[in-house]
Amino acid sequence: HNPNPSPLTPHQNPNPSPLTPNPTSINVDFHTAPVRLPFRQSNSSRTYINRGDDSPMSEFIERGNLLHEVFAHINTVEDAPQAVDDLFTQGIINATERDEIAHTVGEALRQPEVSEWFSGHYELFNECTILTVEDGVVVQKRPDRVMRSADKTVVVDFKFGEPAAKHHRQVGAYMSLLRQMGFEYVEGYLWYVTQQKIVRV
Repeated sequence: HNPNPSPLTPHQNPNPSPLTPNPTSINVDFHTAPVRLPFRQSNSSRTYINRGDDSPMSEFIERGNLLHEVFAHINTVEDAPQAVDDLFTQGIINATERDEIAHTVGEALRQPEVSEWFSGHYELFNECTILTVEDGVVVQKRPDRVMRSADKTVVVDFKFGEPAAKHHRQVGAYMSLLRQMGFEYVEGYLWYVTQQKIVRV
């Protein structure tokens, strides 16, 4: 007989039933596993137009989209082979298209002015988004390539069709926005890639 029995805790039952659970607490450690592989959308080709349409215009637009994608991922000339190979490994282009696009990209990057843009001498802003307000609505402007050095800022827009007046207006708008942001000396260019033609705005 215990003259000083211990008081019951709130969870103790003086007459436990074998069918009544007796919960006990345990410590469980949670750990976040590191991400080992980057996620990549398997059907990246949806970015482009339907490849089943083999009309001349569709093929022309598609090729322009593919080339634009390549140049958007090239920081320096040395990045070009990998940018083309990425389209192939993602199943967007086949081996023949890879060789054709690699040749086109290589020829384009040999232009003296272009090779300077992709030399690595600039601080690069690739497809950066600039927010502005038009008619009371916030809109996004995305120049293809903005480069900054110690003495100037260069904005370049890639084009894969015929020259048009609206292209000049587009780059002119980018230049105006950059000046409003505090960039004093701004140069603007239209680069008609497949024609190997550069037009200063």
